[in-house]
Amino acid sequence: MRIGILTHLLRTNYGGVLQNYALQTVLTRMGYDVKTINYTPKTRFKSRIRSAVKSLLGKLGVIRYLSASEKSDITVHFQEFISTYIRFTRLVRVDKLRQLKDELDTVVVGSDQVWRPRYVGDIECFFLKSFVGTNVKKIAYAASFGVSDWEFTKRQTENCSVLAKHFNSISVREQSGIQLCSEYLGVAATHVLDPTMLLQVEDYLALVRKAVPKDCIMSMKDMEYVYVLDKSPVKDKIVDAIGLLMGLNSFVIMPPRYETVSKREYRQCVYPSIPSWLAGFSVAKFVVTDSFHGTVFSILFNKPFLVLSNSSRGNERLYSILSDFGLLDRIVDSTVCPDGVVLQKILNSLIDWNAVNRILEEKRLDSYNFLKDSLKK
Repeated sequence: MRIGILTHLLRTNYGGVLQNYALQTVLTRMGYDVKTINYTPKTRFKSRIRSAVKSLLGKLGVIRYLSASEKSDITVHFQEFISTYIRFTRLVRVDKLRQLKDELDTVVVGSDQVWRPRYVGDIECFFLKSFVGTNVKKIAYAASFGVSDWEFTKRQTENCSVLAKHFNSISVREQSGIQLCSEYLGVAATHVLDPTMLLQVEDYLALVRKAVPKDCIMSMKDMEYVYVLDKSPVKDKIVDAIGLLMGLNSFVIMPPRYETVSKREYRQCVYPSIPSWLAGFSVAKFVVTDSFHGTVFSILFNKPFLVLSNSSRGNERLYSILSDFGLLDRIVDSTVCPDGVVLQKILNSLIDWNAVNRILEEKRLDSYNFLKDSLKK
């Protein structure tokens, strides 16, 4: 069977690339011929104008704007990983996916926030409207709305409700997604794990051993590993407070944003490789993150952690996964710095990793079975 995976474009998002890698790996190990659908987005007129204006202002020196070559330089490690580990179909426009109908037997859409309109230019494309009326099987694996509220317009709701009923199987990443599918799309959905949790820790350690020098790994060992996507003064205070309370030095994996450095120093903004990112979780003493996948890999590597709420990207994702594993006490409101007593209580709270790992194995088996059954229907 020839399977195409439809997900967000692979850019500088560690979790986004790894969920694609994990799903492709799992499906390949099941014996299928798997490729990720390579597409160009359907750009809106306003977006093109905005991009052109930014480019012009960048050339005039009014704002910091990376050239194509500069972007390539700071994303080089992502490009290397993607070209090494991700197989792609030929390039098509996202609204012209029907061109692939004779090259694919099944399309799996997911994971990440592929069903969140604000993150997708044409949401109907991710409900596989191009494949309606074809023989291509349509499956949603761990599709995420990102939030518990309904963000679709009336027209999007009507269109996607019709399209959802053409799916052979639908699964969602958050528990709240089951209710959203039922109430607004009129379809049943199954709750499954994010694709990254289908692989074993050893699968990720193999990537680390293959690409990360030992001295680099040792430089991160037994530190407070900080993976924060959206910095703020309050988050910085929390990170510093945890370091002081635990007596740990901090290792911040994310590079500075290019707007914060001079043009000639832009190479300081090079993103570390994906294996290096994974290595940090493997040797950390404690993890602080505001990221869904930062939470996922803390759990996978059995590392004590604290999650900082992140409403702009969707807190529902964080609450859902923490609830799944009985770890809701690991999240704090990132808009207010908790006092030392509250933080110390969290830091002193031990995680029952045996219980967490039992839940993981049960949910992993259920998620595998969903995929197997959906593909064999």
